Amino acid sequence: MSACVSRQYLGCIGKTDNGQIAVAAGLSQSEYYTPIDMRLFMPKEWKIIKSEDGMAFIIIWQFV
Repeated sequence: MSACVSRQYLGCIGKTDNGQIAVAAGLSQSEYYTPIDMRLFMPKEWKIIKSEDGMAFIIIWQFV
């Protein structure tokens, strides 16, 4: 099971299906490209809970 996979709209295929969505930012100059940040989009069904010691847990809420 991969992180952040859910049934959501995927622009690359133009329909709703199971998949991941990532947002990337990068710097480029002439033929060089350097990624500087990448984040996975968290589906609405997922929730992050942080414990007292700062550790984060992802909880999947299943809606039937």
